[in-house]
Amino acid sequence: MDTKSIGGATFLGLCCLLTGCSGYEEAIKLASEGDSTTVDKLVKDIYGGDYERFGLPGHIVACSFGHMNLPEKREQASKADLARATLVTVLNNIGSISMMCARTENVDRILFSGSFLRINDLSMRILAYAMDYWSEGKIKAIFLEHEGYFSAVGCLGEYIMDENDLTDISQS
Repeated sequence: MDTKSIGGATFLGLCCLLTGCSGYEEAIKLASEGDSTTVDKLVKDIYGGDYERFGLPGHIVACSFGHMNLPEKREQASKADLARATLVTVLNNIGSISMMCARTENVDRILFSGSFLRINDLSMRILAYAMDYWSEGKIKAIFLEHEGYFSAVGCLGEYIMDENDLTDISQS
């Protein structure tokens, strides 16, 4: 288990800033209609194809928002493209941290939860694909049906454990 400062609220904040959208549902809808490759620089944009020396396929993001330093690329990018690139950036961060934790703890399933995944099949598909691809099928992503409430269950469990720890200390 790990926490991070980049997640659903980051996605929404950046989408509101970059696209002028006014809420989560609108940001997700925009992202589902966009093409992040007009915004992100891919491996093939740098090397002309796959970078075989390091086993990187051409379709992998080399630099999030990497095309946005060029005025003509900024003009070509739609609000939907910016929303999709923002989503991909956030999911790449979540996915890489999750993968690192799974490998460190030697687990083969990652449980993703949180209200960021509410009405967000796109993110679940991207995370599931990333876990499967980068682990060569060894690590699977799992998603909850009522994802927005799971953090409360985790807090309750932590509270109960803390209470038990206090009880054990007071009996010593």
